[in-house]
Amino acid sequence: MTYRRPKAAEPSPRWRGRAAWQRADAGQSNLAGTQARRAVATLAVLALISACSLEDTMPAPAEGERYFAQNCTACHGPSGAGGGTIGLRSAPDLTAISTRAGGNFPRAQVLSQIDGYSPGKSPAHVMPEFGSLLKGELVPVEVDGVLTPTPRPLAALLAYLEAIQVE
Repeated sequence: MTYRRPKAAEPSPRWRGRAAWQRADAGQSNLAGTQARRAVATLAVLALISACSLEDTMPAPAEGERYFAQNCTACHGPSGAGGGTIGLRSAPDLTAISTRAGGNFPRAQVLSQIDGYSPGKSPAHVMPEFGSLLKGELVPVEVDGVLTPTPRPLAALLAYLEAIQVE
């Protein structure tokens, strides 16, 4: 009796069961991979939807007006037009920020000024640093074409100041 070795393409009868099991296992693995890809795609879509809804969380000028009344009116007046004096200096008119900046509201500069991180501060500069008072939930604020995470109270003040600009 001669022993004949099975061809490589045909598994021996003894291994057919194992090959079928391996194919079934691979099918389950593919199913798990497909489910994982679907879950990742779903999460990506949900992240995109939530990123779009972040625009809705931006504070309105009315919210900023409350912060302005609490922190700024003593120097800049209730309308933001200035008039108060601090030491020997008068507070600037905040309704003319855009005019002084050539017609564009300088968001980055205003944010830096309010929170106290304005470059070039000197001892003669009398604007208090409100950065520590203006902490809170971060909201995206567009600054120079980039969405920048900004504490909500600071973003609210920015929205209010932008809204009171007079041309």
